[in-house]
Amino acid sequence: MTDAPLIEAIGVSRFFADGNVTALQDVSLQIHKGEYAALVGKSGSGKSTLLNLLGGLDHPTSGQIRFNGRDLTEYGDPAHFRSTQLGFVFQSFHLVSVLTAEQNVQLPMFESKLTASQRQTRARELLELVGMSHRIHHRPQKLSVGERQRVAIARALANQPSLLLADEPTGNLDSATAHAIFELFDSLHASGMTLLLVTHDPMLANRAQRTFTLADGKLVSS
Repeated sequence: MTDAPLIEAIGVSRFFADGNVTALQDVSLQIHKGEYAALVGKSGSGKSTLLNLLGGLDHPTSGQIRFNGRDLTEYGDPAHFRSTQLGFVFQSFHLVSVLTAEQNVQLPMFESKLTASQRQTRARELLELVGMSHRIHHRPQKLSVGERQRVAIARALANQPSLLLADEPTGNLDSATAHAIFELFDSLHASGMTLLLVTHDPMLANRAQRTFTLADGKLVSS
């Protein structure tokens, strides 16, 4: 673990004026390269809001998000930053229904300089990594819920991200399938990946090295 954090929130607050809601209040945390961290708390505690801020999908009302020592606003195009530095895994997968597993995994690679052949090769390698090499030509509706999540994880790894962010990645899975996803995250961490997961699942949170707990928009333990 290096001295400088890979990503950090510094006094971050998020206020939604349309609903007069304070989702986060003065939250500060650091995650270092190679760490495996979990963000836990009850529904409405601000977990997903914080994940969206850390991932550049939203902007804090006050405070600062820094990545590799630089404010996120210094990275220019937010979409390019996300596609090259971050991998996202969502509870609802967000796979494109008309595309095959292989094509879904290739989508983020169009932001890269890879050729069509290189994109195909990398997509197949990633699908093999997550145990889906036998389903590369199947569209999402032909895949089980667990298989869709595996494809979503492969897609999140497409551009070799520095940080993997996952929002309730096992929330829609049965216990056996969730356990397989747990082991997949363990193996990604063992390979050097930095992970931050939002989860309600204590079994998943307990596998992380560090746990951050939010309550009513405030960080109450870390």
